[in-house]
Amino acid sequence: MSKISLVDSVIFRLLGDECITYLGNSGDTHLLDSISAAIINEVKENPLSKDVLFNILSENFESDDDIELSLCLDSYILELSSLGILNMEN
Repeated sequence: MSKISLVDSVIFRLLGDECITYLGNSGDTHLLDSISAAIINEVKENPLSKDVLFNILSENFESDDDIELSLCLDSYILELSSLGILNMEN
């Protein structure tokens, strides 16, 4: 199962529910929402599988539908990966 991790060159700071990231390899900065901040904060120390990350986030964010939350998580992971913030490791 693949693991999700923070790219080594990413520096981030939590600001309330949001997060500012700086990508050292490109110089890009991003202001991210609370779900992105939670994902980054959870994977900062150790890579996590999507299932473990889903379980952590489902405790912190209310959703009546696990499928909806799972699809939302997939979308966030894809977006953060495309920005160069997250890695998917096998």
